[in-house]
Amino acid sequence: MKRIPFKKGEVYGKLTVLGFTRIENQRRVKCECECGEINCVRPTDLKKGKVTSCGDGRHKRTYSDE
Repeated sequence: MKRIPFKKGEVYGKLTVLGFTRIENQRRVKCECECGEINCVRPTDLKKGKVTSCGDGRHKRTYSDE
């Protein structure tokens, strides 16, 4: 399988690439969100835009009674 090139410091959405790691023998990209949360995500999900943050945006939503 062809490896997707990532460089430390690259930004994808709200995530900044910190480096690489392996989880359960699978390659992951270690990223830091703008909010400070550290996540390890699949390289293909990051490159395709499926993952753009740690999910902190879900907590900032407000709902009205309208």
